[in-house]
Amino acid sequence: MKKLFFVLTVLLFAAVRVTFAQGTSINTTGAEPHASAILDISSTNQGILLPRLTAAQRTAIPSPAAGLMVYQTDASVGFHYYNGSQWSMVGNTPAGSTIGDLLYWNGTNWTVVPAGVNGQVLTMSGGIPVWSGCSLPDAGAVSGTATVTVGASVTLTGSVSGGSWSSSNTTVATVGTAGAVTGIAAGTSTISYTVANSCGSASATLVVTVTAPSITIGASYGGGVIAYILQPGDPGYSATTVHGLIAAAADQSVGATWYNGSSIATGATGTAIGTGAANTTAIVTAQGSGSYAAIICENLVLNGYSDWYLPSKDELAKLLLNKAAIGGFVSTGASNFYWSSSEMNPGIAWMQYAVSGGITGNGKNYSGYVRAIRGF
Repeated sequence: MKKLFFVLTVLLFAAVRVTFAQGTSINTTGAEPHASAILDISSTNQGILLPRLTAAQRTAIPSPAAGLMVYQTDASVGFHYYNGSQWSMVGNTPAGSTIGDLLYWNGTNWTVVPAGVNGQVLTMSGGIPVWSGCSLPDAGAVSGTATVTVGASVTLTGSVSGGSWSSSNTTVATVGTAGAVTGIAAGTSTISYTVANSCGSASATLVVTVTAPSITIGASYGGGVIAYILQPGDPGYSATTVHGLIAAAADQSVGATWYNGSSIATGATGTAIGTGAANTTAIVTAQGSGSYAAIICENLVLNGYSDWYLPSKDELAKLLLNKAAIGGFVSTGASNFYWSSSEMNPGIAWMQYAVSGGITGNGKNYSGYVRAIRGF
């Protein structure tokens, strides 16, 4: 037996050099222990194997010393140490956590508490921290479709659990043109909207069914009534995009003079379709402020539109040609003449009789009817 013990001792010291000084060194190089270490172990191909215990065995250790460490082999597998009052796991930090994160122990792992929002309070529910008192509404909870008409100005609104939602005021694009919301035209499209409550807001999109209006004379459209649709040969006609004239649904005046008290040349000599807007600007520039046919139209804001003007001679002729479909024109009387914006000379401008359709020139001081139009 003594010979066997001697052989084992020789083999041990042949493989590992153990040095005893103020500290203990275990290595294969013969190096002395570091002065700061009571035990200095070094190796390039081996490690230290701590006691391996189950959770029950670890818990059963009587009166563990602070700093005692074991390797737990079940449940929360890893290194556990006793901190003087309880066992804790080493390095069990959730992936992706950063400085300032709030962690809680879920019984198996440390878990990051998700961020709350303004107005919420962190409380415990069943041993788990939860935010309460306020919740952000779910932007994805908005469903269904909204149907709007091309050319309309709308604000889409609705409600969801925990909040309300609305889009910004949205002008849906006119047929053939770009609108405030890019890409909205006849068909099915999406618009942006925001879900909001006191906790915050979230953005998403909503499917919107956009319907094209009936582009026919007499149809309500663009703040008034379609009065004329441009035909081949008309100035501004397009084979791919519908254009025309929109008339206000009612007269703007039943007794307005053409001029503002001064019979002067204004330069408003255009008579063709498409010249009424320039004529109106020229008249107002020359005549100034007051209350007369051109400025009544230029100052008009109707159904959200402010680009109204006094029609030119040919534009007025199209209005009265379709007066029955447009509606609102006087149909009786000997003095129901409507002003055009076309000037014949410094003292006379073109008018048209609503009953017979007769076109004539009249003094600018004549008291006539006024119907504003705009183009589309």
